[in-house]
Amino acid sequence: MPIGIKTTDTWEYQFKCDRKPDGTTDPEGTLVTLCYLSAEQHARIQDSLATFLVNSTGGMSEARFTSGTHVLETLKYGVVGWKNYRYADGTPVVFRARNVASFDSMSYDHRTELAEAILERVRVPATLGN
Repeated sequence: MPIGIKTTDTWEYQFKCDRKPDGTTDPEGTLVTLCYLSAEQHARIQDSLATFLVNSTGGMSEARFTSGTHVLETLKYGVVGWKNYRYADGTPVVFRARNVASFDSMSYDHRTELAEAILERVRVPATLGN
């Protein structure tokens, strides 16, 4: 039986590198508050992943895969805040909602990890054990 997703629900996610050895969250680690994507947001993000342009003779003239944009758009809509995220000098990293510039300070691996966490929840709601 399908289970509805409340797109207003949020959850806290901790990067794998910040978790304790037993997998539990570390109170000193960075916690990122994530939310579900709406169906429209998810569809727009999916639609932006690949583009195929066909020339006038019917052959393909260009194919583009925009996985970086896919990750940033997922974060833009799926991240609603964070705690304990700091630069190396201890200065807090400021979060700006719906602004992809917020993720300039984050490594590619961490951006990808967060996007995967958001998209996994869209596929399998938390009420099903995810």
